[in-house]
Amino acid sequence: MLFGKPVIATDFSGTTDFINQQTGLPVSWQKKMLKKGDYPFITTESNAYWAEPDIGHAAKQMQLVLQSANNKSLQDKTRKFALQQFSLLRIGKLIKQRLREIKNNGRNNE
Repeated sequence: MLFGKPVIATDFSGTTDFINQQTGLPVSWQKKMLKKGDYPFITTESNAYWAEPDIGHAAKQMQLVLQSANNKSLQDKTRKFALQQFSLLRIGKLIKQRLREIKNNGRNNE
């Protein structure tokens, strides 16, 4: 994203922090329940699931990338978002805020 390159990713979990309709090409998904053995951390039956991407939608998103390969406006928008979202200043402020919250919660538990 910092290079202005479009990003295609499943519209689920952590990727939603930085990919949306304005900043990338999110891929729709369906909930797939996991069974024992589907994933290394699933050793018993559970309610765990993952996002199974819609392959047809992913293919359409890939076509959009090809169609917009020379779209300077989209590249600039993607780069600008990434520079703002992941700047050292912003991340530093988030860490500082979280540390204050932790400190204050510790005082409340004494």
